[in-house]
Amino acid sequence: MRGAKVAAQYFDPDMAIAIESTPAHDLPSHDGSENTSYNTRLGFGPAIYIADSSTLHDPRLVRFLSEIGDSKNIPYQLRQPGGGGTDSGAIQRALTGIPTVSIAVPHRYPHSPVNISRVDDWKNTLALLHAALKKITPALISNR
Repeated sequence: MRGAKVAAQYFDPDMAIAIESTPAHDLPSHDGSENTSYNTRLGFGPAIYIADSSTLHDPRLVRFLSEIGDSKNIPYQLRQPGGGGTDSGAIQRALTGIPTVSIAVPHRYPHSPVNISRVDDWKNTLALLHAALKKITPALISNR
């Protein structure tokens, strides 16, 4: 996150989208019962962050990405708030506060030699980002 803070101070962006990966805690519970406490799930598209331990993501940007996904039929999920943090936390707190949002590819087994994710989640993450970047305008965050 140090590099993100330096970049934010150097570029002084109007807004930022952090592209990340996030752990999917979607496996069955240890007793075999249904897991209802997942934060993201494999196969449900990119995860748009709402909040984590370092950031309250800008609701305008969360809404914008969700609307793009809905209008283009790109599956996405809202990452349930929880621990961890992304580069958006360092960017958000740089300077006078920069509107940020994180979008992440869900995966299993973080910080291990092998992460597992679904190719469709990668494709849908790229599709959502591509569609969003084509439609984004300064008006989105004009009341900063």
